[in-house]
Amino acid sequence: MEEHYPAAAIVLNNTYMDDILDSVCDEENSKNAMKEVEAVTEKGGFQIIGWTVSQIQVNEQQVNECRIPMHSETEGEKVLGVQWNPKDDYLYFTAKLNFSPKKRKIRTGPNLQVDQIPVGVPVALTKRMVLSQLNSIYDPFGLASPFTIVAKILMRKLWATDVNVGWDDPIPEKLRNEWLEFFRDLFEMEKIQFVRCMKPDGATDPILILFSDGSSNAYGTCAYVRWKMPNGTFECRLIAAKNRLAPLRTITIVRIELCG
Repeated sequence: MEEHYPAAAIVLNNTYMDDILDSVCDEENSKNAMKEVEAVTEKGGFQIIGWTVSQIQVNEQQVNECRIPMHSETEGEKVLGVQWNPKDDYLYFTAKLNFSPKKRKIRTGPNLQVDQIPVGVPVALTKRMVLSQLNSIYDPFGLASPFTIVAKILMRKLWATDVNVGWDDPIPEKLRNEWLEFFRDLFEMEKIQFVRCMKPDGATDPILILFSDGSSNAYGTCAYVRWKMPNGTFECRLIAAKNRLAPLRTITIVRIELCG
């Protein structure tokens, strides 16, 4: 039986801001879905600028017919703020550190590279500056949780210090050194890749696996799906992760682990 994807449902349920995201089982269904979505949006006076499709090889004639601007050498797109490589179909992060002044809400200078730390970081580092850098990390699935939880812990330290530090006051030297170390570690995040598709080819018997842990600083949980492969081995894919700071009031580690 031919699989059918109602365009109206795709537009209603899979539209995020100005992006429409959907996954289908094969190339033919993807082309049909795109044509139907374009027909629906055109009725409302909206025109789809272009489509980005992962892991599909199409020739120029097919591209023109379906109006799919496919580029086999495309290195990266953005999906809900996360970097996406459509050619190899994986998600990844890029470190963005920029302390240059803003003009019309846009940084006037280039992003820093790892070898520019600590020289490129202001000597008078403030709460406002570090919070601005953290706000540039958008991670809806929690894939960068090992990095974001460290930032949350460091932010709490800024309020727990004995010295009353305002938003635009230089933070203590000890805390500044910890932030410099965190900024260096951010670039390690660029080495990690996450396969977008949750199911490998030929995989069967999915099992949901959850891990949780806690400490005096924070707690968290991550969810994986484990698949059985045709050759008898197993493969896991990370679905999502969540983390929270531990309560300020003193509670046992056991209770914090239960929070996870």
